[in-house]
Amino acid sequence: MMVKVLGELKNESLADRAYEALREAIAVGELERGARITERGLAAMLSVSATPVREALRRLEQDGLVERAGPKTLRIAKMPPSTPQEMAEVESALRGLVARFAATKATDRQLDELDALLDRADEIAVSVDQRREAGLPVESQVRALMSVLRSFDAAIEACCGNPALIRLLVQARAFTPQERIQRTIERLDDAGFHGADRYTEHRRLVQALRARDAAGAEELARGHVAQALADLAADTRRP
Repeated sequence: MMVKVLGELKNESLADRAYEALREAIAVGELERGARITERGLAAMLSVSATPVREALRRLEQDGLVERAGPKTLRIAKMPPSTPQEMAEVESALRGLVARFAATKATDRQLDELDALLDRADEIAVSVDQRREAGLPVESQVRALMSVLRSFDAAIEACCGNPALIRLLVQARAFTPQERIQRTIERLDDAGFHGADRYTEHRRLVQALRARDAAGAEELARGHVAQALADLAADTRRP
């Protein structure tokens, strides 16, 4: 079941909120690649006038997430087959820079939040293993897990304090959450999460941030995306 992210906006900065909501809807697949969109239709979904939606769409077009299909027609940009791996390489570098900045700017409260998110991820991972071993469906639990990990990434980005860098990272995200969910479920056919504390590399990253180890944090963050690249290559080689 798809998580809905489009709903009425109640913030004074409606153009910014519309941009964030639409960008997230594209990321989670609620607005599918290649789908035709209209200002009026999106404004109705968000319960706002067309003006903030028009501004949000201009920004999304600059980001490469929306493209023109005609003089008055917009659609969600399609992704060429080679794009995911290429963008993953860019994402790896940008995530490393985000972690480097975060190592010098993160507060103790923000770091505690990161640890709490990983505790929650471990709990869900245990639940996934238990349900899988019992022969029960796990997609909703994997969705919840991916949501927590997206929150973890977003929390590190909040520590970074560099809006320009975050805008670049948004454009370079390698995979949609739906694609990550499907790959995770497919790999669970061979092996589960094997109990708690599954995200040891993520915890090492938080430790590096706490130690204000900018170089170490950058290396660990880049490594996470490098593993995603390896997974992508393995999936591509499957018969």
